[in-house]
Amino acid sequence: MVVDACQRQGRGGSPTAVLDEASYTDEERCRIPAELGTSHAVFIRATGVERGRPSYSLRFFTTEGELPACGHGTVAALALLAIRNGGSTFHAVLSTKSRTFEGWAIRTRDSSVDTPHRTDHRPPQPGSVTARFDPGPITLRAAHASELKAITTSLGLDGEGRLRGRRQASEVVASNACVASNGRPRLLLPVRSRAALANLSPDFDLLRATCDRYGLLGCYAYSIPDRHGRAAARMFAPSIGVPEDIANANSTACLAAHLTRSDTTHLTRSDTARPKRPGTNHLTRPDTSHLTVDTSHLTVDTSHLTVDTSHLIVDTSHLIVDTSHLIVDMGEHLGNPSTITATIDATHPDHPVRVGGQATIARTVLHHP
Repeated sequence: MVVDACQRQGRGGSPTAVLDEASYTDEERCRIPAELGTSHAVFIRATGVERGRPSYSLRFFTTEGELPACGHGTVAALALLAIRNGGSTFHAVLSTKSRTFEGWAIRTRDSSVDTPHRTDHRPPQPGSVTARFDPGPITLRAAHASELKAITTSLGLDGEGRLRGRRQASEVVASNACVASNGRPRLLLPVRSRAALANLSPDFDLLRATCDRYGLLGCYAYSIPDRHGRAAARMFAPSIGVPEDIANANSTACLAAHLTRSDTTHLTRSDTARPKRPGTNHLTRPDTSHLTVDTSHLTVDTSHLTVDTSHLIVDTSHLIVDTSHLIVDMGEHLGNPSTITATIDATHPDHPVRVGGQATIARTVLHHP
């Protein structure tokens, strides 16, 4: 199958080849993306049952070789597995060569797909799936000055972080660049606007040499998220045979972790109890700074308490779930709009991230080793 992973409102997405494991050589696996017109291929093998869930192994390839992980490839695999499973929901245990993790999917063919701050209500494509997974532990470090300067130069920026050949004097690159990894390190590069992001003009040969020199997967350049926690990004990874990626879920997960751990000012926290107030930072949450509850004289006698649940109605209009969202748009520059959503559990001390998107089967292909 070819699956369009991480679509935006039922359109675009990253075409990803998803095949059942067979007696392919690694050389044959590397040829499949080009043969099927995709950037990546993922190979699935059923491995039984683990943690009470169906389990599968995944292997990811580009034309350059095998990858330890692929976010949109994982979304594509979960989508195909969920459709094969036939139920409305799907929960599986997935494994790669380096780790075992869980993935979830919801089939949405008969309902509209809604994402935070969506303004239209177009239905998804028939058979669409919304999938998410655990991207694993994410490590972060500050970007070194030498690697940052080398990467920005390869993106068409001068030594001051300005676009070369333009009269505009304002800097393009914002502060707080870092190197993040959930398997392979990549530079997360903040730029000041979506327009500045669109104007980046990489020298891919130079960028590849630079990434190889510093041991980087690539560069994930992103715009500063708006007050709704929405940003745009472009992922450049010529070292793995993908000059620019249509969608990169693992880098989006890395960005969510980075923003959460650094200053928590660019995510939107779910808050259905009160509107967001103008002038606050980008990560908003219920204001409890002036809330005081005096329980010193509170006594509840439960010895004769009976609750009749036959007519129980629970009002959830003021229910607050303390979860942050980061929504990243990618792919416009390549004509394939995609959107990736990362959620962060703010109630857990480790702030675990889940990342994913919407996917549909684009076409069926017959391929034999």
